[in-house]
Amino acid sequence: MAYSILYSIAGSEIISVTAESLARKVTLFGVGLTRAYLVREMRDLRFQPEMGTGKRRRASRIAFDYGAKTITFAQEIEEAEAAEIITRIRQHCNIGQTPSPQKSGIKFWQQD
Repeated sequence: MAYSILYSIAGSEIISVTAESLARKVTLFGVGLTRAYLVREMRDLRFQPEMGTGKRRRASRIAFDYGAKTITFAQEIEEAEAAEIITRIRQHCNIGQTPSPQKSGIKFWQQD
């Protein structure tokens, strides 16, 4: 909880995008950590709306799949703002999308 309070006072998040990578730098009082992700390993860049309530609440955010992990950034973002950021990221790099079952030609049905 202390980190959340300090981050709200003196924290920042910087996203840098090139054709080959997306880097996320999180700083607190000017000191930070940068993590870079290879675009060719990224899939399904998307907005995740807020879910839950109280202690089980998960803030809205932007996410993408990276191998077996889901990477998130831009906590507490509004959907319209997330859509703009996602559009800008996609203008600079080609992040893959997993085809939905309807697009892949695979049909699911339930047997009674």
